[in-house]
Amino acid sequence: MLPEDAGYRREPARPINRRPADFEALFDAHTVFYDCFRVTKTQVMLIGPPLNRFDGVLDSLSITSLPAGSPCHYEVDHRFATGFANRRTHNMCRVLVDVPESDVSLHLQSRAGDAVLQIRPNAREAFRGRRVLLTLSKNNDPTWICDWMRFHRDLHNADAVLLYDNGSTRYTVASLLNGMKQVSGFRAISVVEWPYKYGPQGIGRGTWDSAFCQDGALEDARWRFLGDAYAVLSCDIDELVLSDAGSVFDRAAAAREGCVRFSGRWVNAQAPPLQSRKDAEQTVPRHRESTDQLLPQWRWKTFRPKDVNLCPAKWAVAPNRCPQNAQWSIHEIVGMRAQRLKLDETCYRHFRQIGTNWKNSRTSIEPSNRVRHKEDARLQEAFARVRWDK
Repeated sequence: MLPEDAGYRREPARPINRRPADFEALFDAHTVFYDCFRVTKTQVMLIGPPLNRFDGVLDSLSITSLPAGSPCHYEVDHRFATGFANRRTHNMCRVLVDVPESDVSLHLQSRAGDAVLQIRPNAREAFRGRRVLLTLSKNNDPTWICDWMRFHRDLHNADAVLLYDNGSTRYTVASLLNGMKQVSGFRAISVVEWPYKYGPQGIGRGTWDSAFCQDGALEDARWRFLGDAYAVLSCDIDELVLSDAGSVFDRAAAAREGCVRFSGRWVNAQAPPLQSRKDAEQTVPRHRESTDQLLPQWRWKTFRPKDVNLCPAKWAVAPNRCPQNAQWSIHEIVGMRAQRLKLDETCYRHFRQIGTNWKNSRTSIEPSNRVRHKEDARLQEAFARVRWDK
């Protein structure tokens, strides 16, 4: 990461007239690479935000491996996400470097500056053959994280977790990892420190062009940790997956495409009685307290009705079936076909009261209204199968 006074910075792709007031403060203008790790015995991968609008880096970059001091050949591959966009803007960069097996670090030199990066080993062996939960998290309550693990363990046979911690300030990575290890049934649990700016949110179609952090974490997970996993489910801490057709990991592994996508429904907690609301506000809400599902709301969009209450798709994949050039992104795997699962078979529940309000306030509880909500019997049945205390 370059210092802010380095004189070089990444220029945003978003037009000035479409940037909100806090855009500059949220935009990551100075991170060059997120991670540096070995993918094969003779190749190292650098993953970072896009570098094609960052003068002073790629136009003068040279890489030398250490301690041998050998100049390295490298190839640059910029990737773009298609989700939520009607124009292609790059959101991450992969640099593949040829490096002798015995060397342990890279010396990067450019007009913008120079740095020595230690080459981290890949960690695929720890997740080999596992059913892995994958997420990015910041300041989510450890109780939520452990409940999220328990649910997918008991409903889908998840037995591994890879969590990228995006600079949490409420606890340390070590204390979070220790708490997660108290959940039984998991054979591999890793928390990766990922203290980078998340980036500005989009404000409509065509402006999801500046939030690089999560796509970078997903791509890092694919190449450094999860290439040999049995299957991977990518979803947030406030999302729990329901499936009437068996484990979502098995659905992905058995799909002809090796990948499945499924949509979500919002659920809300039921409002507590007046006399208990003050006590309720002082306790941590739990997933299992939310059983009111938000009903569909249909509006005409591009000449057809669309349920505007339906949450965007999430996915599960068998990593060894991913094409080399595919990219793991938040709502899809770009460049890979996916089987779209039916809502009545597989769907995730999106929990309104589980969150840190980082995007918008979600703490208020909307009173139950049978015009807008219905009791979610399917979710209640799933909750009854979870061993919440183990």
